Amino acid sequence: MSDPSPKRILYIDSDPTDSALFRTVMEQEGYRVDLAATVEDGVAMFQADPQPLVIASHHPDDKTMLDALGEFESHDSDPVLILITDKGDDDTIVKALKLGVQRCVPRIDETIYTDVLPAIIVRPLHRRENGRRALTIEAELRRNEDRFLHAEALSNSCNWESDETLTHWAYASIHTEHMLGVPLKDLLGNYELYIRHIHPDDQDRVRAVYTAAAETHAPYEVRYRFCRPDGHIIHLREHAVPVLDDSGKIMFYRGTTQDVTSQVDAEERHRIVVENAVEAIITIDSGGIIQSFNKAAETLLHYSRTEAIGQNISMMLPDDHAVQHDAYLARYLDTRKAHIIGIGRDVDARRKDGSTFPAHLSVSQHDVGGTILFTGLLRDISEQKESEVMLIQAKNESERANRAKSEFLSSMSHELRTPLNAVLGFAQMLEYNPAEPLSVTQQESVDLIKRGGAHLLTLINEILELAKIESGRLDLSIETVDLAKTIDDCASIAKATAMNRDIVLANASADKKLPYVQADNTRLKQVLLNLLSNAVKYNKDAGHVTIDANETQDGFMRVSVSDTGIGLSERE
Repeated sequence: MSDPSPKRILYIDSDPTDSALFRTVMEQEGYRVDLAATVEDGVAMFQADPQPLVIASHHPDDKTMLDALGEFESHDSDPVLILITDKGDDDTIVKALKLGVQRCVPRIDETIYTDVLPAIIVRPLHRRENGRRALTIEAELRRNEDRFLHAEALSNSCNWESDETLTHWAYASIHTEHMLGVPLKDLLGNYELYIRHIHPDDQDRVRAVYTAAAETHAPYEVRYRFCRPDGHIIHLREHAVPVLDDSGKIMFYRGTTQDVTSQVDAEERHRIVVENAVEAIITIDSGGIIQSFNKAAETLLHYSRTEAIGQNISMMLPDDHAVQHDAYLARYLDTRKAHIIGIGRDVDARRKDGSTFPAHLSVSQHDVGGTILFTGLLRDISEQKESEVMLIQAKNESERANRAKSEFLSSMSHELRTPLNAVLGFAQMLEYNPAEPLSVTQQESVDLIKRGGAHLLTLINEILELAKIESGRLDLSIETVDLAKTIDDCASIAKATAMNRDIVLANASADKKLPYVQADNTRLKQVLLNLLSNAVKYNKDAGHVTIDANETQDGFMRVSVSDTGIGLSERE
């Protein structure tokens, strides 16, 4: 990185003795001297690390120096150029000055290095540095002014100064005219003109504030409406402080006036929203004193706004809660541990007539000008609480009905199981009677009796689980199931009933290679037998029933039962 200090010199001279002498003298003066033997070396050194002052010693046999000096002059750093020439070499001097050299010094003797150059160098360097410093200060002032004007525009405000009586504006910033719409030249020194532009309903109040401040020499803040010449009314917030001299005597007032129309409009929109909200909205301060009370709060709690504002919120709480409220609020402000604030909870609220009702309360905290406020949203939940009680009662009734149903099903299943066991027992006796063996047709009939009876026994044993199904307590037993065999078994059981009505029951999946599936085998059989039984029961005589199985796109097996019955309408 280059050294920005002005006390740096690049000295170009082919004579090493003169170079050494010059460096010694200038370093004693506090300068740092970089030496170059040729102008080409000097240009390279300068481009790598520009020095603020370049001194070149020109000799008659040096043919390239003058041309190379242009490299320094065209550089962005704009260095000071000094050329040492032989005495009487006017042509070189003229050419050098045309190339931008600021000073040409004739070479007389060695005193040029010990006396002349040190004196010459100081002046242009100081002039250059002072000029740059002045430009820097001026640029910084312009930047600060731009920042100030930009800040005024962003905040939509203006700054001004008035005499100690607040009746004469001596200064106002540029943004004043844009904000107020009144020419700045008309406002300065014309107190009455400014007052006339203040809204008539606010003029007396503003005059009183000015008069009181001028008498007490105290800071003040006031809000008022200002009528612009174009007919627009804007809201202004004005704040001013006295400026005192060393003895404490007031010299003038310095103030800021800000256009707060957008803020006032936003506050009005917020007020309208709050005022027309369905929920009761109440704002209190850190002492529990009510600051605002909307219409919904009046309707809910039966207090008028006038009755509520300025009172402690505890009057709207039941006695057992009211005595704890202020202590809770103080504890929250001390510890910031919230039980309601920012959380919300159900509470009991009290109306003006003393009656109480359940309500949901949610509270938020906010800071307004350094004042902590709490805003609560209160909603009557009496109907919700009544619904909850009714729901609990209905749940209890449902549980009692389910228990009664379970007891009935348990008793009924026992009554059905006894005769069914007798049927199955006699079927087994017919099957295993060696004295009178069964024919093939009889054996098939006995097999159907046994399969149907076994399935019916399974159904009876699981009747009690209907209650579990309805209550969501049924546990499925998932296992690997031979789907083809399950479908074939169910179709065989249903065929006996179908044959009595000349209904053809076809298993369309019999020739398919069906996969094993993961299912509860018992429940699967129940579903399939129920579908087949309904298909036969509600079919026409000599009709058809078909059971089939196909794989779906998402990897499941779909088992379907179709029949030639009348079916159901879309409404049914």
